Amino acid sequence: MSKFNELHVCCDAREKVTINENKINLMIQGQGYEKTIISWNDTANSTNGTVYSASVTIFAPGFVAYNITFENSAPQPAPGVEGGKE
Repeated sequence: MSKFNELHVCCDAREKVTINENKINLMIQGQGYEKTIISWNDTANSTNGTVYSASVTIFAPGFVAYNITFENSAPQPAPGVEGGKE
């Protein structure tokens, strides 16, 4: 069994997070899915494409997360508007 590198997150964070491929076997542990939320508000329009609008992007092998919510907090677009939150 692989040993994990643990990161404990105690509260909400409003930021865009990228976990690079060199962070092997990283475990993020929150204090509950309603208490620990990582949130960002990008859209396809604000980032030049849906692929870049993720709040959290994980490239690392062996990544595990417990008791945490990852959220896109962008507002819903008006009907018919393209490139908003999907």
